[in-house]
Amino acid sequence: MALAKAIHSAINAYNRRSPHAPFAIDDATSRVLENDPDYHPPRKRVVGKKRDPTLNPGVFTIAPIARRLETTIGALLGERGFEITKSDLLSFRWITDFLGMRFLIDTAVPVAVPDEGAFVERDFSLPRTLTTTKMQQKGELAAGPTPVESDFEVTEAAIVGELKSASLFAALVKGRSMAERIRDGDTIVIDVAQRSPKQHEPVAVYIENEGGVLGYWRVEAGAHYLDKHNAEYQSVKLGHPSEWHVVGVITLVQSPLRRQDRPTVRRL
Repeated sequence: MALAKAIHSAINAYNRRSPHAPFAIDDATSRVLENDPDYHPPRKRVVGKKRDPTLNPGVFTIAPIARRLETTIGALLGERGFEITKSDLLSFRWITDFLGMRFLIDTAVPVAVPDEGAFVERDFSLPRTLTTTKMQQKGELAAGPTPVESDFEVTEAAIVGELKSASLFAALVKGRSMAERIRDGDTIVIDVAQRSPKQHEPVAVYIENEGGVLGYWRVEAGAHYLDKHNAEYQSVKLGHPSEWHVVGVITLVQSPLRRQDRPTVRRL
């Protein structure tokens, strides 16, 4: 309860500092905050849908929350800090530069994907870590949430190389709202490191209690919209920023394997 109250207090302080861009409460944060009796979700839960709060959140749950609140886990836990001198900072900089020159360091990307148990499928399935599949003397499969057996030859090696990133996730498309550019059954590759999309970029957004939505990002007169490629579907106007978050920008689309065992990979 103490941690939940500390996070709730930090969010209130954050919102006072940034009234025009309030803190977006995702599923992971909400489940921690539910331990604080003073916390009231911005939207009512779906009738009949009950979930338990996170009683003992781990460091990998709290770290992204602390990072987004521009604070530390220690501060949220009320731990006593220590003074970092100018000499310490110079030493840290030297160590960082040395490691950067000697080793290839992959930067861990905080993931804004909802918990599997609470995820609601709408336009796409739960995003999962991207898996590339080795092909016997043929290369690698360009995209997919799970390994796939096939023997097609990948000729665009640059695309395969781009997929080797911890920030890339794969999901299956549901429905025709983005057809014919993104079709039902396609696999989309979502870059979760890209959380600030540019105007008209294809994005995946998760709306609390409603599910994942695909569309072209549009900001107009202070409001946020997701425009659909299929003219039969209306644009989705997003509500208060605390009710949704950008999962990431869609970078690639792969259609299911055709009869000739060659996938259609489209760059977005």
